[in-house]
Amino acid sequence: MQRLGRIVAFLLTGCTAVAIAAPTATRWIPATDVPGLDGRLLEAEAHARAGACDVASTIVDAMRATCGAPPCDLDGRRIDDIERRCAVDRSGLAAPTDGRLEIDGPARPGLVVVGARRLTYVAADGRRFTRALCVASGAPPSVSFDPDDPRTVSIEGDTRTRARAHLAAAQTHIAAERWCEAAMAFEAVRAQIPRPGLMWNIALAHSKRPDGCAAALAALDASHGVEIGPAARARMPSTREALEARCIARLIVTGVPPGSTLDINGAPMPANGQLAAGVHRLEVSGAGHPAQVTWLALSPGERRQVTYTPPTIRPADDPDGLGWLWAPIAAVGLGLAAGGAFTALALDDLDAHDAAVEAARRDPTRSYLSAQRAALSDFDRDRTLAGIGWGLAAAGAVAFALGWGLDSAIAPTPGGASLGVEGRF
Repeated sequence: MQRLGRIVAFLLTGCTAVAIAAPTATRWIPATDVPGLDGRLLEAEAHARAGACDVASTIVDAMRATCGAPPCDLDGRRIDDIERRCAVDRSGLAAPTDGRLEIDGPARPGLVVVGARRLTYVAADGRRFTRALCVASGAPPSVSFDPDDPRTVSIEGDTRTRARAHLAAAQTHIAAERWCEAAMAFEAVRAQIPRPGLMWNIALAHSKRPDGCAAALAALDASHGVEIGPAARARMPSTREALEARCIARLIVTGVPPGSTLDINGAPMPANGQLAAGVHRLEVSGAGHPAQVTWLALSPGERRQVTYTPPTIRPADDPDGLGWLWAPIAAVGLGLAAGGAFTALALDDLDAHDAAVEAARRDPTRSYLSAQRAALSDFDRDRTLAGIGWGLAAAGAVAFALGWGLDSAIAPTPGGASLGVEGRF
């Protein structure tokens, strides 16, 4: 028990714990991997963060269809994260017992996908009613169909009757400041009677939404040159200016090597490039390394810095870049073996010294001084060698952690350049 206590003491004092805290970084993948499952999953995650859950869910469904039956190389945890962000419980969407409820968009058992949804209630007698509903992330909706509710529109009747009903629903949504549903109602009116001037109403409804500036700008672009009232025409420039000011974001990409090209959405990014809001595909190529791709979701008014890390160029005889592992692993193994062995010898030396002291106490007529000195000398030697062994093991562990965490010993260019991009997002 005494020896076990000494061994534990040596282990506690001789080993060094190393913790490396790495900041969350933007994940880049080779451009050749974009068509694969990993690339599509990275794109789906960006759309989910941007709130474009229809796009994200469609990508996930396509991945599952491509994957087929197990075994399948899909990252279930990442897909579950997308689903949690993009789908909520639909038990609050109950149709009367004598009919059925249909929901557009990607299908999820027991769930409804976040976004602008169109609900259709089919009564037992065949009559059909529809209603706009915007589902928010983390907020399960609760809706019951009432034919007398102005937000519920009968699909029966002629085109003009349906258009008037959708217009009444839009006015009800505006009064309640449900701007997403109001925009959907105006779009339904336009689907019945395609008057170009309705794009102005759609733009105004989207402009009231916290995340609707991109949709509002698209609607304003679609309304350019159409006939609208003089009051609306006078307000359009100031409305566009306010929307553009709201949608400005700043993106700074650092670490791009000199001679490389940064493309956004497949086109070179000018210094003052203007981009649409939402998800953007970034690609860095050139400077002697394979092209790398990532997706970003930028919000209006956001200021973000993204660090680009050039890919490590692997030697031809070490394509996985793991050849460096043998050195720290060998150092750890050799250090542990040496540290453990010489620690045991040092403990034996202490036991020999204690035995000589005890023998001298029992037989004072004999001298055990030389044995005591020899034991202490051996202890000092073995303790020093044990410390060297434990130090070697600790150094190997540190080298392994640094190499595994950074893995950037062979970068195309040291340092790199910084590229600032500012535009309308």
